[in-house]
Parts: sequence; C-alpha cells; structure tokens
Amino acid sequence: MTKSSKISSAFTLLELIVTLMIIAAMLAMATPSLRSFNRASEYKYLARRVMNFFDTARNKSMKDGHAYYIEYDELESKLVLFTTMSLDKRSPELTDTLKLLQSNGAPIELEFEIDNEFADERIFFNPDGSNTPASIRVLGHPNTEFIISADSYYQPFELTYEESS
Repeated sequence: MTKSSKISSAFTLLELIVTLMIIAAMLAMATPSLRSFNRASEYKYLARRVMNFFDTARNKSMKDGHAYYIEYDELESKLVLFTTMSLDKRSPELTDTLKLLQSNGAPIELEFEIDNEFADERIFFNPDGSNTPASIRVLGHPNTEFIISADSYYQPFELTYEESS
C-alpha cells in the first residue's frame, strides 16, 4: 500500500497576517498624500467657482447693458454681486451671492489686490466687457497658492496655481 500525500494549497495564518500588515502599512503611507490631494482639489474647485462668479458678472453686465460690481463679505465668507443702478450701500440691488465654504463647513478666506482708483474693495464689470484689474488669492491651503487675476481692463479673469515645496 502506498501512502497518499496531501498537498495543501491554502495560505497559512502567518502568511495572511503578514500580507494584511503590508497592505495596512502601504495604506498608512498613502493616506496623508490622498488627503492633501483632496484638499488641493477642493481649493481648486472653490477658486474656479470664484472665477465663474466673475464671468457671470461680466456676462450679466454685457447682456443687461449696465455695470455690476462684486464685494467680498469677510464676516460671512461670501462674494456678493450688486448692480450699479443702486450704489447706495444701505439699499443695494443684490443679484447673486457665492458662499465660500470648505466641505467641512470652514470658511475660505480671500485676499484682494484691486487696481481701482474710484472704489476700494469692489470689482466692477462694465457693459463693454471691461472689468477692474485685480488679483485674488485663495488663502488657507498649505502647499498651493491659488490666484485669480486680470491684469488689464479687458482681460478676463484667469486661475493660476503654484505648488510650493
């Protein structure tokens, strides 16, 4: 009689544990970079929303035939679009707002550099397609600087971002 030998094709418990430990270590190393990537994507999305809000103001101005202006409300972390038909701050014609919040509800801060000799902290959009030259920085991201800018009166706003090392 011959003795039949059993060949085991299953993994041992030790092999499974070692494999799971390697996978867990790889995930632990990848998680911070994934969080950073998600945060950068969120800031880029918010910066694009700001730029689109400016484009909306320009398009409304050209379509309606009168100027609009945008102000930044720091207390409520939002951009507010007004018509210039009522420049009186006590009763402006509010037409639109853009709330600037992160997915966790924290506000996003903006820093404005406006080249406007007539009114501080307002970006004007005129029916001829011109706008106030300005540079807006989206603050708060540790590794990337997001800048929305228009260098001249007839240049549309553009989004640029630079990663710091």
